[in-house]
Amino acid sequence: MRDAPAPDELEISLFGPAYGEAIAVHYGDGQWFCVDSCLEADTGRPASLSYLQGIGVDLSRQVSHVALTHTDGDHVRGISRLFEACSDAQLVVPFALDDRHAIAYLASYCEPMSPKLSVGTKEIVQLLRTHGSRKGGKAIHYASQDRPVFATAASRLTALAPDDVSFRKFIESVVPHIPEAGSAGRQPPKLKPNHSSVVFLLETLGASFLFGADLEEEPGKGWTRVVENSVQFRAANNFRVYKVAHHGSRGAHCEDLWRTLDQPISILAPFDYGRHKIPGKEESKLIIDRSSQSYSTSSFKTKTAKRASTVDRQLRLHRIRRSSAFPSSGHIRYRMSPDGTEKVELFGGATKLAQVS
Repeated sequence: MRDAPAPDELEISLFGPAYGEAIAVHYGDGQWFCVDSCLEADTGRPASLSYLQGIGVDLSRQVSHVALTHTDGDHVRGISRLFEACSDAQLVVPFALDDRHAIAYLASYCEPMSPKLSVGTKEIVQLLRTHGSRKGGKAIHYASQDRPVFATAASRLTALAPDDVSFRKFIESVVPHIPEAGSAGRQPPKLKPNHSSVVFLLETLGASFLFGADLEEEPGKGWTRVVENSVQFRAANNFRVYKVAHHGSRGAHCEDLWRTLDQPISILAPFDYGRHKIPGKEESKLIIDRSSQSYSTSSFKTKTAKRASTVDRQLRLHRIRRSSAFPSSGHIRYRMSPDGTEKVELFGGATKLAQVS
């Protein structure tokens, strides 16, 4: 049963249809924040929006923040609709979006009729337009390493990444892709590996919770810059839940990070797009061995999509069978009470990580 948490209960809900992810967190007294967005595979609605409405949350009053960790399409689908519904929420975006070069890069790919406009760019443009249309709304919060997002008497949310070095590297990577005025449109490039994704640390109920987004790792970059340089991360303790970075890929693995977390409950949303399936068996085993429990919002198995029955009847008359399949959307729900009692529930296609592949 999907019901609302108690006022003094922490909830972390992770949603994922095997392409994209979204997080909704209840941090006390009916207050929530949301991180990223994905669409439900069968309804096409933002997953966090559907869930929060379904358990009776007043989105216009009870969602304090909507955060975007980075600009990849699988993390932003539906975020403009989510933010529009959360009319009193503060928008949290990567610090890079406050830079003139990043804005120029984004503007280069936001012509309304451009066939080259990516889904991620469309969503971000609409998100910023929605924010700009709010009269007297809260200023955008630009997330960077060790900058607090909010602090209450019982909870604190802090960004752990990106730091200044990662920010500068990101800007250096986008500048060559800003087309000159009058040049032909082109597809926005993929900027890999991801060293500029925002990472969040939540501290509440005497415990710490890490949301890894898509931050990847290279020696001296990515997670190493969090583990070695973040004052807030080094001061945190009793890590209970880790939202595994970059869908559990080997590229996001940092052994020093895992040693600090010390066998957390690991949750992730896998990635299934064409030939790319993350995590693989070896990557899953790596996570399982370093976790007390580990779960995925979906497996790589498929189920039949919902179809319009009238269309199917017409097709059957002509002896045509239509099938459409997609990985089942799932929901991992973690709750912790003030006495430290923990509970993990799985809904939809969510499963133990060992059963993903």
